Amino acid sequence: MPGPVEVRVLRRGDAAPLRAMLAMFGVAFGDVGTYTERQPDDAYLEALLARDTFVAIAAFAGADVVGGLAGYVLPKFEQARS
Repeated sequence: MPGPVEVRVLRRGDAAPLRAMLAMFGVAFGDVGTYTERQPDDAYLEALLARDTFVAIAAFAGADVVGGLAGYVLPKFEQARS
């Protein structure tokens, strides 16, 4: 039986887990290159994690990222909404 899974919101200082989540997405979606070959630098990821318009939630089995979800506000242009 697998061990416990911890789910947590990634915050500033979590660039490494966010990178692991991107790699996991690449495998899950069958597109490793898109998710791993041109990742932004740590400063970009840290700034993204600090925004109130972005959220990344990761599931960990021990130190391994085994699941994740990302959401962000996308300002629209056809109407005044996000």
